Amino acid sequence: MTDFYFCLSIGGVLGGMFNALLAPVIFPDVWEYPIALVAACLIRPTTPEDSGRSLAWDIVLPLGLLAIIFLVRRLLPGTSEGGHLPVLTVLFGFVVPGIALMNFWPRQVRFAAGVAAVLVASAAVGSGDTTAITTDRSFFGVSRVQIVNDRYGRYIALYRGTTLHGVKSLAPGEETLPMAYYSHEGPFGSFFAALPAGNVHHVGVIGLGTGELACYAAPGQDWTFYEIDPLVERIADDPRYFQFLENCGNHPHVVIGDARLTIAGAPDAFYDVLVLDAFSSDSIPMHLITREAVALYLRKLAPDGRMLFHISSRHLDLREVVGALAADAGLVARLNFDTAARTRSVWRHSPAMVVAMARDSEQLVGLDQAHGWQTLPAGAERSLWTDQRSDLLRVIRF
Repeated sequence: MTDFYFCLSIGGVLGGMFNALLAPVIFPDVWEYPIALVAACLIRPTTPEDSGRSLAWDIVLPLGLLAIIFLVRRLLPGTSEGGHLPVLTVLFGFVVPGIALMNFWPRQVRFAAGVAAVLVASAAVGSGDTTAITTDRSFFGVSRVQIVNDRYGRYIALYRGTTLHGVKSLAPGEETLPMAYYSHEGPFGSFFAALPAGNVHHVGVIGLGTGELACYAAPGQDWTFYEIDPLVERIADDPRYFQFLENCGNHPHVVIGDARLTIAGAPDAFYDVLVLDAFSSDSIPMHLITREAVALYLRKLAPDGRMLFHISSRHLDLREVVGALAADAGLVARLNFDTAARTRSVWRHSPAMVVAMARDSEQLVGLDQAHGWQTLPAGAERSLWTDQRSDLLRVIRF
């Protein structure tokens, strides 16, 4: 038993070091996971069928499966407008490969090669309406820049994992037009339109993305972005992909590092607007949405300043948490949940959920029901996240 737990511990240390330190350097994408799956298939116990002499078929049959999946993903349509997969795509893209793998199972090499074929084909094809330009990886995750298309135009988009972090139109004259979450028709456009002209001098944004929000900057305003991942800043500042930081925001500053630490260096009562745009990914930085974090934000916010929390997420519903934070800090909070139901293109205007906060309702003038805003109910005390306590299970969209 001592040997067992010793080996288990050593394996955990070595695996953790590889995934955290080596994999982000040697792999441009999350390759270690599929490699581990195939390796696990190769080291399973052998069966009597493995003793047969059919090694050639162990290679030929998985290659045939690879070709089938690749052709199906290329030739058959993807999801329909209602989000459903056509029957033929389901049959030949999922059911047939599943049956094939079940038949490959008795032979160790054939099964491992079949699993590898499925993973390789799926990764190689991707989505029919996207073309990857570049993929890069840092300690914080995988970033992809892709060309995307729909019937209304062509766009270039930044993805972190599977989450969209910014879009630029490739149509002439639309290079600095905010899109997707940040469109003028959505809650961000409504929020910035309601700001009093001439009274906003300093704006802070936690979360850079493509720098798209900088295009809401008015002349004379000073904007600062706080971003933890240097790779995101390199992509946003690369003129081959995005020009928001170059052409918008009056040459905004970008501060690299954990925002909870770096924003502490800003002068107190400095920011007239503080935008928290770090909660739309699959995994959120929970230390940026606690009672102590809000206390820090308020210390850096001017007395008549405003905060805006972007809490769009496919997996987490943070309304109760943000409502509890606002109530605990004595703030007025208003929610705008824009479903973008009438939009023609999701790239131009996509669903977004934001919460605006201020110390007094006078600072939220213009954010009313007529523009899609409503009072955010105070969250229950049990939903109040602190540096010592947070309950993720309550906010997961099961």
